[in-house]
Amino acid sequence: MRRYLEPFIFVLLLLGFLVALVYRWIHLLGLPPKTPGLWPHFILGTAYDLMAAGLVALVAGLLSFVLPLRFYPGLLVSCCFLYLGGLHLDYQYLVQFGSHLPFSSVEYLTQLENFGSSAWDMVKSPYLYLLVFLPTFLFWGLFRLGDQKPPTVKARWISLGGIILLSGPAGTYANGYLSKNLNDPLISTGLHYFYWSKTHLEKPIHWAEPKESWPLIHKDLLGEPLAFSETYPLARLRRPDGCQKPQTPLAKNLCGKQRPNILFLFLESFRAAEIGALGGPKNLTPEFDQWAKKGVFYTHFMANGFQTRHGQFAAYCGIMPNYGPPVMRDYFRQSYRCLPQILKEAGYETQWVTSADRSFDNQGEFLKKIGFQKIKDRYDFPSGAEELGWGYSDQALFDFWLRELDQLKEPFFSSAITITNHHPFEAPEQYHQPTGQGDWKFHNTMRYTSAMTAHFLEEAEKKPWWNHTLIFIFADTSNFQKPLTEPSDLKEFITLRSRIPLLITGGLVKTPQKQTHFASQIDLAPTIMDILGAPYQAPFTGQSLLQEKSRAFTNRPGIYWAYWSQKGELYVEAGGRKEAVGMEEKTAQQAEATGLAWLRGIRWLLQEDRIWPAPTASKAN
Repeated sequence: MRRYLEPFIFVLLLLGFLVALVYRWIHLLGLPPKTPGLWPHFILGTAYDLMAAGLVALVAGLLSFVLPLRFYPGLLVSCCFLYLGGLHLDYQYLVQFGSHLPFSSVEYLTQLENFGSSAWDMVKSPYLYLLVFLPTFLFWGLFRLGDQKPPTVKARWISLGGIILLSGPAGTYANGYLSKNLNDPLISTGLHYFYWSKTHLEKPIHWAEPKESWPLIHKDLLGEPLAFSETYPLARLRRPDGCQKPQTPLAKNLCGKQRPNILFLFLESFRAAEIGALGGPKNLTPEFDQWAKKGVFYTHFMANGFQTRHGQFAAYCGIMPNYGPPVMRDYFRQSYRCLPQILKEAGYETQWVTSADRSFDNQGEFLKKIGFQKIKDRYDFPSGAEELGWGYSDQALFDFWLRELDQLKEPFFSSAITITNHHPFEAPEQYHQPTGQGDWKFHNTMRYTSAMTAHFLEEAEKKPWWNHTLIFIFADTSNFQKPLTEPSDLKEFITLRSRIPLLITGGLVKTPQKQTHFASQIDLAPTIMDILGAPYQAPFTGQSLLQEKSRAFTNRPGIYWAYWSQKGELYVEAGGRKEAVGMEEKTAQQAEATGLAWLRGIRWLLQEDRIWPAPTASKAN
């Protein structure tokens, strides 16, 4: 065996993998009540453990070709000790700070005197002796007892090839997993996260405070400034009166005496251009079109961004999406005050459901932080549920959601997001109807989502909670698929990528209505709070739909942004091209200044964690 393989390099691989696995298991045991969704994350992290241990063994083996062979035992034992010690250090950091050790921590190597208590916790931990010193000592003992002859070059090369064959598939599986979330310590490894966090520090852009933006933003905000508004410019006290003095037709239609259950349904990429009720082909969404005639239907509703995470941030938090790094991934540890949290404080039970993986785009961590008490994903679905594309089918999602809603205590706020109307656009065969124009696979899933949404609403009508429920149905974003008619100018180009449906239905909608004024996703959270009627504090940038004022905003970082209002429309493309529609030059200049103020202001507030103070800070103020 020693002639063809170098066994000690495999022992190094095995020790690194097993010790990492033990630390991962300890972390799993320390998590809150176990859900089915944790186990796939645990398995994914285990694959990363094998990959990381393989990398350490591979590096050690390659170094053996550089150093004299008399140093070979010491090289492997040193690599073992350093890697196991790094695992222990990372675990101690995880216990104290909730994440793996980030690369940015190297900045503090010159300030070690400030980490005395942390170092003492590391030293007195029994894991240091059981999982670092003991395995290293045993590894050293194997060398003393084993064959003292140095390994041949052939044996070392064959062994390195074997390590690649063992750990390579694990790394391929883990890195190829679409919904992996490296912010989740249960998924990633210390070594992997350390390197990954380094890539987020390369060429950092630090935005200067846009002081010229605040007067324009303050002028645009609703509500009264709070004591801490100077530090947190969006913080406002709002005194909603949309239902106390219902003056508009929509207010008279939606307001009632009891607090309603609220449902938010995001339809994946369900853009306006393909919806019959909004001028699209009549054969694509007939079921949705029929429901549009029964509820409150918006003809000029806009997505505030171009990705699912933008739509969720806008709808749940009432804030325009960032013109920069993604909020859910890069800023999820910051402090927010969003609709789920406010409703939870008001006695609502809050829930979020997806048929895909909650870890995609770091949704699970962010949504839990902003107030969702129950988060359900594909790992909570029953076995045998129909799978399409990225997750379970829309029908499986709606059937699952209906069962979950039956178990919630009223009043409740629950939100779900579909997944079928997304690449690779897989739909059941009965919805395959090639049109001869455009992307027919996308058209198939549009038909399917339309039919399944109607199925959900028909079943919901039979539920006892229907009569006290308002359901807001809208898309997360528009879609990148080629349209049947290509845009002829910048206005049509941006509108195609921004216009989505909004349908308000449920047992509390008194009469069908069509709304033609501009609105967007950031207006949904203020609308819900307006319906509830009680004063509240929040950093919302939108306005209540009950006021029936016309305003909408969208942006796609680095490409375009647009502003719609009753005074006209402004479309701005990166590089300077602009189109003002129905606006005088002075009004267009004011709209551009306001739009840029919002883009720069939100970007800076997120960078500085100035959206909302931490709970203790807000109480102190």
